[in-house]
Amino acid sequence: MIEPRIVVGCATDRGPAREENEDAHGSARSGVGDIVVVCDGMGGHAAGALASKGARDTLLDALLDSTDQEPVAAMRAAVATAHARVRALADAAPERRGMGTTCVLAMVRGDTATVANVGDSRAYLVRGGRVALVSKDHTRAQALLDAGAITPEQYASHPERSTLSQAIGQQAEPAPHVEQLTLQANDTLVLCSDGVYESLRFEDIALFCEGNDPNRNAARLVSEAIRRDGKDNATAVVFRYVVAQPGASGFGQLSRGPTRDTRVEVLADSDDDGRSPFQRFGPTIAIAAAALIVGVVIGRLLLDGPAHTESGRSASPLSASPQPPEVPPRASASTGAQHGTTAMEIAKDPAGEKAPQGGSNAPKPRAPSSVTKPPKVEKKDSEEHKPARESEDKQASAPASALSASPPTSDADSGAPSSR
Repeated sequence: MIEPRIVVGCATDRGPAREENEDAHGSARSGVGDIVVVCDGMGGHAAGALASKGARDTLLDALLDSTDQEPVAAMRAAVATAHARVRALADAAPERRGMGTTCVLAMVRGDTATVANVGDSRAYLVRGGRVALVSKDHTRAQALLDAGAITPEQYASHPERSTLSQAIGQQAEPAPHVEQLTLQANDTLVLCSDGVYESLRFEDIALFCEGNDPNRNAARLVSEAIRRDGKDNATAVVFRYVVAQPGASGFGQLSRGPTRDTRVEVLADSDDDGRSPFQRFGPTIAIAAAALIVGVVIGRLLLDGPAHTESGRSASPLSASPQPPEVPPRASASTGAQHGTTAMEIAKDPAGEKAPQGGSNAPKPRAPSSVTKPPKVEKKDSEEHKPARESEDKQASAPASALSASPPTSDADSGAPSSR
């Protein structure tokens, strides 16, 4: 099953020409959907900042506490509650009279986005490198455009383009403009104050929203708007709709804290393919175990191979050279070899070291060590069978070469899964 994920990035800047930032933004997750909001206060200095922050907090709290599962109704009710709250703040002190704020908010539930706005804060949809305006300005210039009194070209430079016809906290209760749209994978919603869009074109918004880092997208929008104009506060919230397979990790979640001013959420790739450890490492373990068994068997065969002769050379069955004539057994160090015992074992025989003295059962004295083989046999062995010795020497060196060529023991050979 495909699971949608929401990733949010925010940025705001007071700008060089303003003493205080009267913009406010926030995000939360409610029972009716994931919510983001941007407010742009008016009324001067502390009054404008109070209005925007009061409206933001009230909008988020109202939607978090809402029991209405219909997004449009829930958002209209939240706007009405925020309007009453700002009016109450304005009436509490004479210097606050006339303060108010714009707002734009979006709620995403499943693949449906509901966008509402009051005033001239805007929402844009970015899809496949193209940009569409979702919100609708509440200004006198927009009213003239709707009535056909001016053209879109005239609207861009109309003197009443920033004169609001609706705002939260003003005398008349606002009627928010509401739009709903179906989101597609990797769609991006951009919510911003007029300090951002006044100096950016549609193609600029599309360009700065490329990539998978909404926080970076928001920062680029704000910094470029300040660089080009800088006469107003600038705030942007980038809301990215990502569709991924179940089990993918690293997707950002919306914060419930409505007073957070900045959020950094970065996507992370997962290389988990959903297979169990046995499915991923089973074939490797089986191959390593088989290689280990083969290596052990070959090693045993090589170690238990041809017996050594009295001269220390292995008797190769492949050698076709004639064998030297058999020497009659003598009472010497080589006698033990006739019975399958090596000279080294005889040398270490405790009975040989401590032979009993006298008696009929006492062993015969050993022959001098200089008596080994008749000179004639030694000469024949050294001259006539020199090729055979060379062949046998080569055969004797084969086991060492085979052992050195056997697979080295490692973590993989011992059956441990290789690190990935």
